[in-house]
Amino acid sequence: MKIKKIILLITIALSVLSLSLFASCGGDSSSGGGDGKGSVKDSASSGEKISLSVVSKDMIFGDKFDIICFYGGGEAGGGGGGGAFAIICFYGGENAVVWSSSDETVAVVDEDGAVSTVGVGNCVITAKAGDSSASCKINVAMGNYLPELKVLHLSGDELSMRVGDEFEPEIKVLFNKVYYDCEIGFSSSASGVVEYSDGKITAKAEGVVTATFTGSWLDFSTDRLNKEIRITVKKNAEYNNSIVIGGKEISSAAAELSITPAWQGKDYPNEAEISSFVTVEGTAYPCEFTAENEDLFDIEKLADGKVRITAKGIGNAILNAKYVHTDGKVYETKIPVEVYCPTEVYQAQFDFCPNEAVDVAALFGTQYAKILSASQGGKELKTEFNYIEGVKIAGEDTESMTILTSVGGFVFEDVFAYDAELTKDNIFDVLQLGKGDLIKNGYYILNSDITETIDFTSQAKSVYNANNPQNNTYFSGTFDGRGHTLKAKVAEQGIFGGFYDGTTIKNTKFVLEFSDKTESCGLAGNNGTFNLSGGSVVLSNLNVETVNYFKNSYALLGYCNFNLEMYDIYVNINGTESLPDYASVGVESEMAALFHYDLTSTMASNDGKFKGRFRNIFVVTGKFMPIACCYWRYGSYRYVSYAKNDESYLGDFKATGYSHIYTYCHVIAADDNPNKDKYFGTISYSRGANEGKKYAWIFKAKEDIKDGGIERYDSVYELSKKTDKIGSWNVG
Repeated sequence: MKIKKIILLITIALSVLSLSLFASCGGDSSSGGGDGKGSVKDSASSGEKISLSVVSKDMIFGDKFDIICFYGGGEAGGGGGGGAFAIICFYGGENAVVWSSSDETVAVVDEDGAVSTVGVGNCVITAKAGDSSASCKINVAMGNYLPELKVLHLSGDELSMRVGDEFEPEIKVLFNKVYYDCEIGFSSSASGVVEYSDGKITAKAEGVVTATFTGSWLDFSTDRLNKEIRITVKKNAEYNNSIVIGGKEISSAAAELSITPAWQGKDYPNEAEISSFVTVEGTAYPCEFTAENEDLFDIEKLADGKVRITAKGIGNAILNAKYVHTDGKVYETKIPVEVYCPTEVYQAQFDFCPNEAVDVAALFGTQYAKILSASQGGKELKTEFNYIEGVKIAGEDTESMTILTSVGGFVFEDVFAYDAELTKDNIFDVLQLGKGDLIKNGYYILNSDITETIDFTSQAKSVYNANNPQNNTYFSGTFDGRGHTLKAKVAEQGIFGGFYDGTTIKNTKFVLEFSDKTESCGLAGNNGTFNLSGGSVVLSNLNVETVNYFKNSYALLGYCNFNLEMYDIYVNINGTESLPDYASVGVESEMAALFHYDLTSTMASNDGKFKGRFRNIFVVTGKFMPIACCYWRYGSYRYVSYAKNDESYLGDFKATGYSHIYTYCHVIAADDNPNKDKYFGTISYSRGANEGKKYAWIFKAKEDIKDGGIERYDSVYELSKKTDKIGSWNVG
């Protein structure tokens, strides 16, 4: 009440104050008004009078109303008294407004002016402050409302009891939306069945009666103060339920059964024998049984009032036990039945594809197993005809799953989930890019080697345009070879065309045949997507082997993204015998091992964009060549990048700094280096004091990153002296 009062006071105060200010602006600011503090004491001493927001109020019994008190030179709601306006009285302090009621049997008022009606009649509410006072006449009537007797917390107008039971009803009078206590009278249509005393109904004997409660409240005389309820009193009965599982009677009041009698070499209780007897006046009678959920178990009648239930579905059900006495009286009891599915931890990896039905025969030992439910991370999944929908797919990182069937359940802790399995028959169709195709978030796998060379030379050019996304085309999913081999013939766009943020290529051996007609890239050309920097492209645990190689061949990518991450990569380039020696042709040849355009070099000094990661990368080339070497066709500069162990080929240079983020070193050739024009590139933008110098980049790690950067070797034999295994791939 006080909070609402305060809000109302603030609202009125603001309105009145604004009007007061308006009024004062139109008068003489030098005349009247006191010191402006607005206290009741100061107002009273200045001769200001108080007034009320109302002078008369008609109310209904049970209503409440807040009266607002004002003071000032004029009346509330109007000017006067030298132009001063009414100000709200505040009720704290030694000169607080004092409220009173002339008849507290009709209405009472609290210290804040809140009036509550408690009777019928008239009274006067008075507010007094200092020598000033104001009054409001209150008229209280019953209006058109009629009181009604209510029996609370009783469902409907019927009460069922057993002999000896007690029930304490809560009975009130409802008037004007308020409940009131009243005097209660009681009568019954028949004696001896129930009794009412001290506010309690006691069941004395079997029977059915109509009980009438009569309320006495104020001076009302109305049938609405009478309330009838039907009370049914049944014989006092005792129930004796027996649940026998596995030949032993259990003490539990519920039957807990397994959907299957045996699972994974363990026996489980699948059926139970149940009986229920009700004793009425010393005689025991067998009950008949029905099930509320017949889908969970079958019921078989046995001798002596027993039944056998056999579980067949997962869930909770009720077995109803019912006996109808010769006098027509019905006695019922309920026996809960819980049917569970026994589960074990699956001891192998579970391969899952949502586009395929779960192979229940392979997993659960029988083709007749039916998936009843599935969940992942505590979330229920949709199941239908042994298909499961809603699984969060993450390859080997997929969260564990639980699958329950009609023959048992498994918890699959090691789940490998994917979107599609690629074979020689579908791999090109799945990976082929086309106008408007956005291949995103798919997880694609190999479950076997593809030894027949797949022709990817017609792979479409990738496109990325943020302003025209309907024409975009690129690969942005995960390709997981799972240790298998893919043989492919490639041209300019490689196998995948172009990579978008989020792409991962891993766990695959690629055997590549290059086209000699155009620039050929092993994995992707990356056209149109090379400039993306919002995420990463990851190549990990790859073995790339070429069967041929040309001057315009590049084992991995046409464009090396500056957000490229590479881990555990083994590249063995065969077929370089016919290529000229790099020492004789230099950067003009654009010969390179892994990339054509190394765009990581352009961002190596830009911490905000460069996200390159190069760890445990080994390349065998047959002869010396850069990792990347290209002429930028739309400018006058070149990009050249070398392996970290090829520094000896370059001659004298100085390092201008490592990448702040990772494994990249920018170098500048010494002025007297005879190789500077052949092995080093040029850039067209200002380098300050280094303008016009010859530059190169080296995939070289900081000293604390032992496996960082990229290493190149002339032969597998030389590499084998360094390491015999890269990722999961043997060197040799």
